[in-house]
Amino acid sequence: MIEAYLVARLLQSPFFHRAVRGIHGKIQEFRNPAYRAAVKAAREEEQKEAATGLRLYSKLFRDEFKNSEWGRFFRR
Repeated sequence: MIEAYLVARLLQSPFFHRAVRGIHGKIQEFRNPAYRAAVKAAREEEQKEAATGLRLYSKLFRDEFKNSEWGRFFRR
């Protein structure tokens, strides 16, 4: 009973999943060095796609606000 509870808590833990993901990445990199480059390229592509969403909107909003009449208080 306690063992099942502890196993369930461990499997729900984000720390456990990050650790397993890291170990898996190291093993895959050891087996195939090109794996890390492929993962890095995929991660960069995801970040590039994410930049077109909320981050891009907030950056454009801040730039427009700084250029507006109200933005004169925030210019450096």
